[in-house]
Amino acid sequence: MKSVVAETRKPRPATQEQQPEQPPSGKARKISPCAYQTEDEIADYYRNATTGSVAVVRQTQGHMLVYAVTEVEGLNPRVGRVYIKQHGAFYMKSGKNCFHPKGQTTLVVPTEDVLKWAAEHPRGEFDYWTFPPERAVFRG
Repeated sequence: MKSVVAETRKPRPATQEQQPEQPPSGKARKISPCAYQTEDEIADYYRNATTGSVAVVRQTQGHMLVYAVTEVEGLNPRVGRVYIKQHGAFYMKSGKNCFHPKGQTTLVVPTEDVLKWAAEHPRGEFDYWTFPPERAVFRG
């Protein structure tokens, strides 16, 4: 007995110009203040940080964005780690969590915009892009 599997996925757009600007649901999202920070900027800030410097931990889950403003608790440049108070160890190079590098907790540079947003939204906010919208890939 043979079984046939039907392809149910829609084909992806071939070029960037054909990508939709918003998700297919039509819900508009705002851009987070850290969306355009590069890995190089994050690495530069945390490699030059000192104990007691301001640090910002970005946590995302279920379309929710939360910034935790805290401080650098320690540094270990030999192994490339920065220790953040109440949040553990992160890689200086990428800002990723050492124990969950593919997780949803990362470091960002504490810019004026990030600190202002964190003060205005102490419990976080829903529907924010955490990356530039032009990098978005929507799968239908």
